[in-house]
Parts: sequence; C-alpha cells; structure tokens
Amino acid sequence: MDGLCAALINDPQVCREAAEVVDELLGEGHVVTDRELSLSGDNFAEFELYKPGAYAYLGTGNPDLPHTMITNHNGGFDVDENALVTGAGLYVGYTVARLDKENRSILEKTERAAHNIDKLRQYRIIEQE
Repeated sequence: MDGLCAALINDPQVCREAAEVVDELLGEGHVVTDRELSLSGDNFAEFELYKPGAYAYLGTGNPDLPHTMITNHNGGFDVDENALVTGAGLYVGYTVARLDKENRSILEKTERAAHNIDKLRQYRIIEQE
C-alpha cells in the first residue's frame, strides 16, 4: 500500500550490542525482550531499510511520581525527566561501544596490511623505503 511505513524489524546484532551497553551501564535486568508486539507505525522503519538499527523504548515511569505511570496519550501524563538523562547516556554508551568496535576493526586491518607489506619486502617483491 502506498503511503504506509515499512514494517519495523530490529536488527538482531544491533539489539544484542545495545543490550550489552544497557547491562554494562545500568546492570543486568533492565532490558525487556518479550514486549508485546504493536501494530502501530513509525517511520524509523524507513531508516532501517538503509542501515541496521534497533528501535527501543525508554521507560519513563517512576512510582514516586504518579503522573509518570499514566499512559502517554492521557492528559495527566508526565515524564520523569531523570529517564531522559539515562536515555542520553545509553545513546552515548552505544555510540562509544560502536566506534570502539569499528576502530578495533580498522586497527586490525592496518596491522594485517603492515604485516603483508613486511612480507612483500622480505621477499623483495616491493622495494624497501
């Protein structure tokens, strides 16, 4: 159907990586993996057509702040803004973990290339500098 969003399907590897960051930063037991499926739409799915990703929910309810426990489409709903700090921290944590992984990959490739160049020089296939 024209005009509808694509189905939002999280990438399993990105989900595992994100869950590892949550466990590392908040401790185990904060990741919910058996959330009920939803038929609502979100255009985040369009981004995932081009890059693997994970759409995650950030819990903002706080039993000490009763209005944060109301569903978000209720006029009395409020957000525990401390959760926003947690969410920002998780985004930063995931970004750092991802960059670290990519940098390690680049470093490994660079080391392999240097090793191969040394071998080529050893066998006089390329000139010494």
